[in-house]
Amino acid sequence: RLAGSVTFLRLPKLTAALASVPLDSELHVHLDDVTYMDHAAIVELGNWERQAERAGGKLVVEWETVTGLYAGTRIRQPSKPLSPAGDASIEPRPAA
Repeated sequence: RLAGSVTFLRLPKLTAALASVPLDSELHVHLDDVTYMDHAAIVELGNWERQAERAGGKLVVEWETVTGLYAGTRIRQPSKPLSPAGDASIEPRPAA
């Protein structure tokens, strides 16, 4: 689950979280608590998706929402208060 602003400043945490997920998994990325996402984070998600597809895995994310978060059409308050450092954990699920 991602939360807060997901930008290049948090890219190392996002990259590490993605690297911890086996590429043959089905990864669900929840965006309910994301307020903004920059280009670097979107590229990182896309890179993981391409690698996962080659390994038999899958990324499940609402790309239309991601685009809105980047374009500024969906900058909003998260549905629940964030911790001071935000939250960039990712929950893997085995591929079906």
